[in-house]
Amino acid sequence: MAFRTPTQWARRLVAGSVDAVLVSVAGDSCQTPAAFVPDFRNSAVEAIPLGRRPLLLLHSPSFESSGNSAPGPSGGGAQKGAGGNRRWPPQGYLLPPRDHQPCLHQLLEHSGQLPLYPCSSADPCRWLEQLVAAPLLLPADLTLLTITPWRGAGLVPLRPLNPLVEALWLLMRKGEASQPPLRQLVQWWGGQGVPLPQVESPAPQRWQRSLRWPWWRI
Repeated sequence: MAFRTPTQWARRLVAGSVDAVLVSVAGDSCQTPAAFVPDFRNSAVEAIPLGRRPLLLLHSPSFESSGNSAPGPSGGGAQKGAGGNRRWPPQGYLLPPRDHQPCLHQLLEHSGQLPLYPCSSADPCRWLEQLVAAPLLLPADLTLLTITPWRGAGLVPLRPLNPLVEALWLLMRKGEASQPPLRQLVQWWGGQGVPLPQVESPAPQRWQRSLRWPWWRI
């Protein structure tokens, strides 16, 4: 997993640094389709819609019965003093950086229920450390719990009050979707959700990962 904007990924695609990029655009299920289109702004790159899926809120169940304090906004250590020893319910959302998931940040900010704690680490262990250290909620698809190290972390999913979804897109260099390895990847992802329509006015998002073959078999 690596955090870069769609425009940055498009540049890497054109330069040949990567063969394809899986892009996630998260937001409210009631938003228009245009809100779920990655804004990569490069005519040499095309975005193939793979569908969308619901997001749940993952958390560590230990906080339902034990007290722990929440981290500061920088994602660092726990706050102490008058605000310490906070117990469940959750104290905030653990999210990718704002410029990688702006729609999700704006949506949760407007709800005004919990503070946001961005994490820019590409190491999943760092994310798990924060979830175990404080009662935070991580918006994610349930399939995240099927891969290492998330699989053995004991996280529990909750359903958000307002439905959250993410749209998945595959960024590729134009004309390369017909190549056998990439065509196989598109076909494999093609049945993983409800396809989104192509629109001409992309809106920003960003939570991406670069692809290393054959990543989908892991």
